[in-house]
Amino acid sequence: MPASRASRASHPLSRPRYRRWVSLLSALLVSGISACGGGGDTPTPPVPTPGTLSVGVSSFPASVVAGGQATAGVTITRGGSFTGAVTLATEGVPAGVTASLSTTSLAAGATTATLTVQVGGTVAAGNYPITVRATGSGVSAATAQFTLVVTAATTPSFSLTAAPSAVSVVAGQQGTSTITLARSGGFTGNLQLVAEGAPTGVTPSFSVTPVTGTSSVLTLAVGAATAPGTYPITVRGTGTGVTERTVSVTLTVTASAPTPTLTVASAASTASVAQGQSSTGIALTLTREGGLTGNATMALEGAPTGVTGVFTPNPATGTTSSLVLSVGAAVAPGTYPLTVRGTVGTTTGTAAIALTVTAAAAGNFSLALAPTAATVTAGGNTSPVVSITRTGGFTGTVNLTATGAPAGVSVNFTPAAATGAQATMNVSTTAGVAPGAYPITVRGNATGIAEQTVSFTLTVQSGGGGGSGNVVWQFCADNRIPIWFAYRDGTSGAWTRVLPGANNTYAFTLNESRGGVTIVSDNGGADFDVATYYLSRTELTAIAADECDNNPITKTLTGTVAGLAAGQTATIGVGSGTGTAAANGPFTVSNVSDGVVDLLAARGTTNIGTFSTEPDRFILRRNLNLPNNGVIPTLDFASAEAFAPASATYTFGNVSGATLSVVTGFSTANGSAGFFSFGPLFGGSESRTIFGVPSALTQAGDLHYVLANALSGTDNVRQVAGYNRTLANRTLTLGPVLSSPTVSTVASAPYRRARATGSWQAEYNQGVGVSFTQSNGASRTWSITSSTGYAAGATYDLEVPDLSGVAGFNATWGLLPGAATEWALSASRVDNSPFGAAVEDFRFFAASRLGTLP
Repeated sequence: MPASRASRASHPLSRPRYRRWVSLLSALLVSGISACGGGGDTPTPPVPTPGTLSVGVSSFPASVVAGGQATAGVTITRGGSFTGAVTLATEGVPAGVTASLSTTSLAAGATTATLTVQVGGTVAAGNYPITVRATGSGVSAATAQFTLVVTAATTPSFSLTAAPSAVSVVAGQQGTSTITLARSGGFTGNLQLVAEGAPTGVTPSFSVTPVTGTSSVLTLAVGAATAPGTYPITVRGTGTGVTERTVSVTLTVTASAPTPTLTVASAASTASVAQGQSSTGIALTLTREGGLTGNATMALEGAPTGVTGVFTPNPATGTTSSLVLSVGAAVAPGTYPLTVRGTVGTTTGTAAIALTVTAAAAGNFSLALAPTAATVTAGGNTSPVVSITRTGGFTGTVNLTATGAPAGVSVNFTPAAATGAQATMNVSTTAGVAPGAYPITVRGNATGIAEQTVSFTLTVQSGGGGGSGNVVWQFCADNRIPIWFAYRDGTSGAWTRVLPGANNTYAFTLNESRGGVTIVSDNGGADFDVATYYLSRTELTAIAADECDNNPITKTLTGTVAGLAAGQTATIGVGSGTGTAAANGPFTVSNVSDGVVDLLAARGTTNIGTFSTEPDRFILRRNLNLPNNGVIPTLDFASAEAFAPASATYTFGNVSGATLSVVTGFSTANGSAGFFSFGPLFGGSESRTIFGVPSALTQAGDLHYVLANALSGTDNVRQVAGYNRTLANRTLTLGPVLSSPTVSTVASAPYRRARATGSWQAEYNQGVGVSFTQSNGASRTWSITSSTGYAAGATYDLEVPDLSGVAGFNATWGLLPGAATEWALSASRVDNSPFGAAVEDFRFFAASRLGTLP
């Protein structure tokens, strides 16, 4: 068919300048066709069809849960003359959502791709349109749109990420990666982390696990011998009610630094020590090279039986240590080659010392007293210290006795058979001892050695205030000595001032079965404490007799702790004093009860986040009596002296949602020997693991005590405590909330007289006390203590007494008029014990209420 007019008009050869060429070409075509035997009209060539492109998305789910993912198929269709490559892309993807294609470029002939949509856990529920665009060369772009319907996650879950996800560490060093935890779907629980796949020589650890927060630091400690290479480490997280998740950390180990070395040098290559004696400290110098770091554990090798060495410090944290050699009395004289070895990890260094043991001089000992004289009030006591110095290789027992004590004066020694360097001379008097000075001779005897003696002078004075009485109250601690003291015979009699006698003793007579005592203490400056006791005569007599036991003279001791690893701390309890050490080295314990005490030290790792410490080693030493500023021998938790603690589970009843804190302690026949906080200090479960001394190491008089405090709101505290020698699973039940008292002001001049009244509560029906405190500028505290033995009724009445007319009383010691006054009232009960005595199965119950008087 001939071409249309429109076709001719659009063809370039239809233009006038080319018409003659058209005619010529037509003639040639006709003649050529005729020559080939053809004939008829000339055929018209086909017109090319334009290219087309379309795209479609199929099989995408109706909805996707936040935190989940979905896939869909993407199909393109080429049409017309288009057969080329196609580029795919996504548009309109919302924040928190990733849309990834299995390929973004479809080659000629390829028609399908897979679209994966990952929805973040924090993406809000809703409808989100997403477009898939397809483009190709020479064709119009094609699009397909689908709707991503996000629904809120309903399944608790979490995810793990690692930053960095690749860690490079030199052999012998360590590296870290922070593992971040993202909880979703309402999950809030703890997560336990473990690291898997670590090669030999690599030790993984976490800064915290289980994880209560959002991150934990993974530390990969690489041993020096670990082979260089790349190691995949899998961190696995598990929790209750959620599916476990993993994240990978790639560890690359590179060759270690130059070989580390340790050089140990001794300031002396020889030492000479007599039998039964010890050397002075031999200075040791430690040099670390080749990148070597860490504490050096010191050891003595080659020593014969009877020769020991003590290093201070050990381990050596710095570049020096000191060695003291001790030679037993039975070691044969001669020269012994010794080796001092220092070890840091697997690196060691040595130094040689030649020890020459010489024959000991004849054994002997001597006695000394401190003090050599003391003055007491009749009925009082004193406890000088006997020091025993052994010489000439003598190491035996010294038996102590005393002669010359008059009637009414008793003397004994703790211990009477002294094997150590000290003993306590216990001197007690009765109220009937006649005043006077009495010489007493202390005698020491040991097998094969002549008796040794030392003299002591005891001066006895009459009762306090120049008189006597059936109540004798002596103050021993300096901070307890009163500036004013008075008593009242009965419940309504007049108050009478008592002047002090010798040794801060106050004596008076109570004819009635009940009475009162008021004591004023000066806290320095313009601060005063006043304490009033309304008790039975029996109770007042007991409190007076226990004053020096409950508030003794104290001293300060020092020492050195060893055997602590990084992150560990030590708590050292000595008598009434407690000290701590956060690293190997020195520590100080203050407020240690004077006289014979016991020591309990604990090593543990503290978690600051939970205020918890879990101990792993204890050291227990008994019958210590060091002088003030004395030195406690090194406490080495890595030595054989240390032992693993016992443990038991205590369950606390009637917590009722209160904030629970639990502390533990250990007391002996020599008084307190430690006060510790193990496990979570605050909050946590109503069941706690309690740590203490194994039963095999306890003795008569030992008691573990466990004290639980429950705080409700800001004004309500309850307590329960239990005392038992042996740790075992037990339940301690808190009492009910204490009823609120009625608190008022009785008078405002010449000082504020506050009052608290209420009814005895059956659960707390033995003792009650209130303290009124003012802390605006000058500090004032007036505390009042009473008991059912005094109240003798269903109610209690704790009133600040009117002492304005009593001789010597200064009204400025009292509560200031018009000043805001905080009050705290506590009531208590004890079970299975006489008044004030802690014995087996002793139980203590108390509750408090707090408030303010305007």
